[in-house]
Amino acid sequence: MARTLLAEVVPFIGGLRSVLAGSPGPLTDDGRSRERYRRAFLTSITSATLKGITVITTAVSVPLTFHYLGRERYGLWITISSAVTMLAFGDLGLGNGLLNAVAAASARDDRQTLRRTVSTAFFLLLAIAALAVFAFTLAYSHLDWATLFNSKSAAAMAEAGPTCAVLFFCFALSLPLGTVQRVQLGFQEGFRSNIWQIAGSIVAFAALIVAISLRSGLPWLVAAVSSAPVLLLTANWVAQFRWARPWLMPSWRLFDPPTARSLMHRGSLFFCSQVGAALVTQAPTLMIAHILGPASVPEYGVALKVITLVLLLNSMLLSPLWPAYADAYAASDMSWVRRTFVRTLRSSLAVSFVGSALFFATYRQIIPTWVSSEVMPTVLTAASLSAFAVFNSVRYAASMCLNGCNRLVGQAVYQLPAAIGGALIANALSRKHGVGGIALGFTAAEFLVALCQLVEIRLFFTAFDKPNTQTK
Repeated sequence: MARTLLAEVVPFIGGLRSVLAGSPGPLTDDGRSRERYRRAFLTSITSATLKGITVITTAVSVPLTFHYLGRERYGLWITISSAVTMLAFGDLGLGNGLLNAVAAASARDDRQTLRRTVSTAFFLLLAIAALAVFAFTLAYSHLDWATLFNSKSAAAMAEAGPTCAVLFFCFALSLPLGTVQRVQLGFQEGFRSNIWQIAGSIVAFAALIVAISLRSGLPWLVAAVSSAPVLLLTANWVAQFRWARPWLMPSWRLFDPPTARSLMHRGSLFFCSQVGAALVTQAPTLMIAHILGPASVPEYGVALKVITLVLLLNSMLLSPLWPAYADAYAASDMSWVRRTFVRTLRSSLAVSFVGSALFFATYRQIIPTWVSSEVMPTVLTAASLSAFAVFNSVRYAASMCLNGCNRLVGQAVYQLPAAIGGALIANALSRKHGVGGIALGFTAAEFLVALCQLVEIRLFFTAFDKPNTQTK
């Protein structure tokens, strides 16, 4: 396995590093190819820094907050965070649709289309955020938050509603402001977004320390941690549209109904696939809390924090390639798309196999030392998470390619049924195997999605091998 890792990762990273030495040549196919790799590498470097800071802050904050809040209240925080994270598809897929549209228009150097698209997307997302806040405000007093999150202790019951409100409002604010990150990704400048996120992570960690030192309750603790990234996102938005690209500043007069319909059509496909992906990754925590109670969540959540290191590494390597695929596809450079996908699939598989094996071999020593023996996962839970990381590496590599090449219909069709099937399996297995059964059910769903994506990519590449095949 080590030889496979060296054979795939080192040459690929070395190739990315080599392109930094020369200047890009966007007017030639070779120059465009080198520029895609150059920007992807810059984004990967800053992403690695971001992930490194995330690992360090997580290593300190998880045991700190676990012992400060206690098992149930910490589990409540994880559960509510997972519920709000699932709302990432609340933008109805418009954010991802904007990314693809910006990448395509940027490849054509079409400023007018870029201006219309960015302004239209911003005001659509602003309207969605406003409606979401209005609906949440109306519903807040009518929901029994303690029952909804299966809280037992008096403190957890009192804090469930306010904590959910804090996280929801931070999420709503990030919807329209998040357009800046999609624009930067579309221009293959994810490194700029990463720099701002690095600052946000550092500020959020400092805010957590201050909140704990002040003996704050869970809602104030969550407010301190969650508001910092939103503040830095706001600063990024102002810097991008006020100074870096003032010609892209969203303006209501540039709102374009045909562009809105196009974004919403493409966004609806992203939305369907996002719902399925969110269910597979976030629903296990919610199901554990609902069936077994918040006190059982840390057994899964802490182990997931460890295996997430593998997922973060693959995300760091693969995320920058989405807009690069979009640029190559717009330029009909399918040889670059095929070559890059094969390399990244092999690399991500090698990384995930090694990382998962290390996790499974050492989790019995890591988790008690890091947090507590109270949250030790069962063998079934650990094995399921290890397999999940491998299948996730395949799905992530395939998603970057399919998304960049606008292959959205298939993902919209099979991801949600796979997630529902995984939930049904998890529910059945939970009666006998508890947390491990729920983890295994959603791991099966991740495997099915990865398999479907590989089949779809194979059919996609085969279509381009046929003579006289259109590239669009």
